[in-house]
Amino acid sequence: MKISDEQIVNLKNVSGKNTERPNQTKPHEKSDFYETNYFEWLAPEFIKYEKDRNWFIAGSIILAALLFVSIFTKSYIMGITFFLIGVVTFIYAKKEPKIIQFSLNHRGIRIGNRLYDFEDLKSFWIFYDPPEIKEVCFRSRKLFMTHVRIPLGDEDPTKIREFLKRFLVEKKQEESLADILARRIGF
Repeated sequence: MKISDEQIVNLKNVSGKNTERPNQTKPHEKSDFYETNYFEWLAPEFIKYEKDRNWFIAGSIILAALLFVSIFTKSYIMGITFFLIGVVTFIYAKKEPKIIQFSLNHRGIRIGNRLYDFEDLKSFWIFYDPPEIKEVCFRSRKLFMTHVRIPLGDEDPTKIREFLKRFLVEKKQEESLADILARRIGF
């Protein structure tokens, strides 16, 4: 079957005129949108709660009890698991939080050197109950990493919320039981 010249549709701009919309900017161009709707701040990666001597004593007693139960029931793998959990907990309890740079722009959220595109995120919710709780939680479309939480530091949550509403749905989320429990025990 042969195609004639009349059947061929020319999709090129034959007039030579610029068909771009006047407000459309190219990714490499600067615009007011990029400059006025950009947030950048530094914040610790997590809240460090002061743990006194009693906190470590209580943790050691709980760990010893769990190890005793595992030895008594001859469940040595359980004992090894509890011991390793205790060591990791002790190391993490002593760890100092790193200061990380966070930023929001038209593409997404940057945490350190990693960018989370808005198209990979479903929704957001701001948990704000100062001085302890000041963070934004994003629900991800990815299967293995369903939530991304970032601390707000000293940023204005109202401005962050208005900015994020342009790109994502604001959907109420509940704090996980693990987050509530960790905060209550000072972890």
